[in-house]
Amino acid sequence: MNFKISTLILLFLLFRMVGSQSIELKDPNLIQYYQHIHQAEMAIVDNDLEKAHEHYEKAFGFFDEPHAKDLYNDMMVLIHSKKTDLAHEKYQRLNCMDYRFDKDFHNKHFGNQYNSRKTNCNFKIDLEYRMKLDSLHFLDQYYRLLSDGDYDKFAENIEKYDSIVSNELYKLFIKKGFPNEYNIGLSRSSTDFFNGFYIIIVHQLARNSLFPQQVDFSNEINNALNQGKLSPEFAGHLSDLVKGTENFNPIHFDIKEFAFEEEDFECCYVHEWFVPEKRGEKGNQFVEQINENRSKIGMSSIDDLLKKRLYNLRNTDYVFPYSGVVGSQSNDKKYIEFMKKHLIKINETNHQCLE
Repeated sequence: MNFKISTLILLFLLFRMVGSQSIELKDPNLIQYYQHIHQAEMAIVDNDLEKAHEHYEKAFGFFDEPHAKDLYNDMMVLIHSKKTDLAHEKYQRLNCMDYRFDKDFHNKHFGNQYNSRKTNCNFKIDLEYRMKLDSLHFLDQYYRLLSDGDYDKFAENIEKYDSIVSNELYKLFIKKGFPNEYNIGLSRSSTDFFNGFYIIIVHQLARNSLFPQQVDFSNEINNALNQGKLSPEFAGHLSDLVKGTENFNPIHFDIKEFAFEEEDFECCYVHEWFVPEKRGEKGNQFVEQINENRSKIGMSSIDDLLKKRLYNLRNTDYVFPYSGVVGSQSNDKKYIEFMKKHLIKINETNHQCLE
């Protein structure tokens, strides 16, 4: 099967790989926590910052270790609301987690009247645990980086180290528990709070013909979700990968951009199901099933996710996981034009879908 045909199947096959899910959020306090987080995020999208902060405060009352992403978003709400004292309290908590703020962030938003150093940290980073995770991440990446994208060149080495790394990570989880921001910090996390060791789990794909799965981390993901150590967004993403499903965040709802060779990317294109009125019976059934899956682990509805994705096109002050644009680069211009022809273009000015 050639590349074009296989990609089309990947993009448009209905109900692809939607199966039974192996994770579910059952902790009542966490269920309440995420309900308020969703309401806070939708209030941000609606530019009702006072309401957003109210829901963040309610959410934090249900969970003593709120996710760093939620602390960050509440901090930005408070900054834009000019409630600087409260915003700086959130800044300090993130600072205690070793979050990597931009160099001029503190000066830009707080100036010299506030201390930029760590103060009043009521939790301690387990440096030994973090170093062990860092060493496993290094081994996971070593031959992949050395291959410069040609994984066949080092396939035997990658498979060998994937087995070692995944089994050692599993042993660490059994011995020390699933880590989160409060015991290993955020120094190895991306700006959207994706922790470095997650990539080891990502590489344990259920449907990976080149590097077969060595460890199924499904139980660890479910336990971490119910302990509040893994957010629903990351839990759903990792679960889909290790089970080979698309139960939570199917690609039908990505915002795509395309580039021919080294040219600039052209944004933004979406599948017709991005627009509720264009889904039809099959599309609505598909969304209903995905929403049921997402609800069971504390995620928002698909349509609320899409509103956040559109919001992120014009405002990147807040972090909404998996709400970014997905890029596709190719040296086949006909393929790019073919793909664009079968998608809907989003107006770059008002972010409405064009016919």
